[in-house]
Amino acid sequence: MIKKDKTIAIFTATSSANNEKEIVSGICTTARNIGWTVLIFNGQYNFVLDNTPVLDTNVYKLFNPDTVSGVLITPNLMFKTEISTKLIKICNENKLPVFSVGFKTPLCHSFIYDNTDCQEQLVDHLIEKHGCKVLNMVAGVKNNEFSDSRIKAFKNSLKKHKLEFDERRLCYGEFWEGPTKREIEYFLSLNLPLPDAFVCCNDVMAMTVCTTLNKYGYKVPEDVLVTGYDGIEFEQYSNPRLTTAKCNYAELGATAFKSLVEHIQGKKQPKLQKLTPKVIFSESCGCKKKNETITRNLGLESFSMIGSLRFLNTQMHKLGTITSEVKSLDAIKPMIFKNGFHNPNCWILLNSGFTNLKNYTKRTEKFPFTDQMECFYTSHWYNMENHEPIQRSEYVPDMEKLISEEGISNFIFMDLYFAGESIGYMVCNYDDTNVPQMNIERFSQGLSQALSSIKNRLQLDALTHYDILTGLLNRRGFYSEIKSQKENIGIKKTNIIIHSIDMDDLKYINNNFGHKEGDMAIRILAEAISKSGLENSINARFGGDEFVSAIISREPAEKVIEEFKNKIEANLEELNKSYGKEYQVHASIGSKWTSFNSKMDIDSLIITADKLMYTEKSTKKRKEPRL
Repeated sequence: MIKKDKTIAIFTATSSANNEKEIVSGICTTARNIGWTVLIFNGQYNFVLDNTPVLDTNVYKLFNPDTVSGVLITPNLMFKTEISTKLIKICNENKLPVFSVGFKTPLCHSFIYDNTDCQEQLVDHLIEKHGCKVLNMVAGVKNNEFSDSRIKAFKNSLKKHKLEFDERRLCYGEFWEGPTKREIEYFLSLNLPLPDAFVCCNDVMAMTVCTTLNKYGYKVPEDVLVTGYDGIEFEQYSNPRLTTAKCNYAELGATAFKSLVEHIQGKKQPKLQKLTPKVIFSESCGCKKKNETITRNLGLESFSMIGSLRFLNTQMHKLGTITSEVKSLDAIKPMIFKNGFHNPNCWILLNSGFTNLKNYTKRTEKFPFTDQMECFYTSHWYNMENHEPIQRSEYVPDMEKLISEEGISNFIFMDLYFAGESIGYMVCNYDDTNVPQMNIERFSQGLSQALSSIKNRLQLDALTHYDILTGLLNRRGFYSEIKSQKENIGIKKTNIIIHSIDMDDLKYINNNFGHKEGDMAIRILAEAISKSGLENSINARFGGDEFVSAIISREPAEKVIEEFKNKIEANLEELNKSYGKEYQVHASIGSKWTSFNSKMDIDSLIITADKLMYTEKSTKKRKEPRL
């Protein structure tokens, strides 16, 4: 287990998103510079069938409070009040200081940007500098603190300038592109006069307003003015550049981290700390002329991004193709990691038993992870031949050594989850900037689907080849395995011995002890058969109490037959004693052999062995039922 001294955790949601990315980056950079370790638990937003975003929360259950000295929670997760409240409660119960970054809450220390004054200043600017009389407001989410505070500032400015607030000119873009586009198109369909300006609660919505208006023939700022908020990194490529209030979220994250460290070290911190955004008057309100150089830079940036996405899509297609073909989970490892697509410091930990198709218990949201985790894949420097399971509380193999000797300071955890099933988790070094975090998140989701699909397909295949009651092969599985063995016949002469095995007195057991005990007797016989053959025996239950065992051997057939029958008798005697049933399990056996070659007739062998078995059964003289 890693030392909690000089280690903190971040709870975040989709850390590749604009503000989250900057906050996490600011924390990690500052922590690395002063020798602290950061564990990032990154829940990811997925979209269900009705296009509603749903946050995967299993990853937060990986958190071990004994490994950290404090916790930071980012705004995307704080918006999910039910989840964040539970996490804060866990921290409080473990006496861990917890700070909210970018979201004000009475539950813990908070670090925020004071948005009210800047939002009102932007609206004042539109009215006083540009003479706007009619203004539309594109808010975020209803009953959201950020959104509500900016609506309040908007109304304050209107009231201050004796302008009326028109409810029809307020819409909710939910802070992202899709809903904003729909809301603007809906407003345009109302045939209300175009406003003088659109005031938007964030830059993403502001850029969407600009592109949507342009689609319908309206130019910004010539026909209508637009303002944004936040000053996100991608805004520099917007055309036109936005008038906005820039919040330096990397600085906010760094400030919160430093304050948390001071708090851990015993220096009391204010419950609420505020930073002030910087108002920037630019092209979208007409204060600056458009700079076409920025547009050309956007083209170059977009070309690079498209190339990255094209490579991602190619890799996902390859992964999907291989998923449909491979015969084991291990077979996908070379494809996943050989091209350097992933972060080279990467670990894949699967729930214990996930690769055991016969005895796997599905893990769900209530208990998503096993106490021990299987090391499916480990970092390039780690010896893959030594991948013993680890305790979940250890996170990854030799984590303390990774920190002290490899210099890895920041780890990001992502849940592997698909179709209601928790598979395990993926860990990467967050400091590696060669692969965009968005691609790594997308990759983890693709990997989840691939692992789940392969496992389900192999399990389905196993169901068609294995007998559910005994775990032995069924008739189809038996013939499939014989065919596979035929394809690998060696040069040396080999025999195949077929044993036809039938339980004695199953009807007596069913009639006197019930069919449940009859099934138990069948399982006892199956266990004896499994223990009696050679390592390469092919054992199958053909139906009812009828079994077939094929032994492929270079030993004399008569010797193999005699040894098998002796073992069956001895194993049944031992099992009857150990199970202590009121009845005894015995069996009749018929055996036939021939040379193992491509021309052999396996069905004729089975038919002959069957006849010999029934001959033995009919010659057995029993004076009384076996008890």
